[in-house]
Amino acid sequence: MTRSSRRSTGALVLAALGFAGILSAGCQSSEMRREPVSTDQVLQMVSQGRPPEEIIRKIRESRTVYFLHARDVKELLDRGVPESVIDEMLQTRVREAELSSPYYGPYYYPYYYGPHVGIGYGVAF
Repeated sequence: MTRSSRRSTGALVLAALGFAGILSAGCQSSEMRREPVSTDQVLQMVSQGRPPEEIIRKIRESRTVYFLHARDVKELLDRGVPESVIDEMLQTRVREAELSSPYYGPYYYPYYYGPHVGIGYGVAF
């Protein structure tokens, strides 16, 4: 191989690697996947004596959605979980439903209950 063909081959390899790097960077998620906080982990944090504000912060950061039944809430209360933490755990389900709702704002397509404006002569619907 001549010196010029080695240079062109090296440049081609570098260009291919750069292009592959750009393509693979597009495959990465911009948001890291968070580990969910289980109810067992909540109980463990309570038994360690962590303040409710810290537990609530961890629940919000993890974006965990809890589906708690009345018996689950009773068990958590019996095991010493503060009411503010349980309220936050129950609120996660509502918050998730609001974020995934297909409706935006006060105007619920296809229904609109605002004032009806029309032009006509003596007849209104």
